[in-house]
Amino acid sequence: MREANNECYPSALVDPISQKMEEGVASGVFPGGVLLIAYEEKICFHHAFGFSQLIPTTVPLTTNTFFDLASLTKPLATTSLLALLIERGSLSLED
Repeated sequence: MREANNECYPSALVDPISQKMEEGVASGVFPGGVLLIAYEEKICFHHAFGFSQLIPTTVPLTTNTFFDLASLTKPLATTSLLALLIERGSLSLED
């Protein structure tokens, strides 16, 4: 179910992101995800893509599905710090 407030976001921004989400699910990069865009306390776009379960049967995601992002902390923090060190010249990709 797509919920959107068209005054809140440019479709030129959201449409390509939605397309990539659909491509990611279709190609098996990830089973599903929920895209929520909010601005000034308004929900601008809220849509579920793909599935919360694949085995033994598929269960579609809903916009009420929540994700635990704790497992992303280490790779995101490490990547951000490495990019900063490379930018400052303290580290190179060859290191």
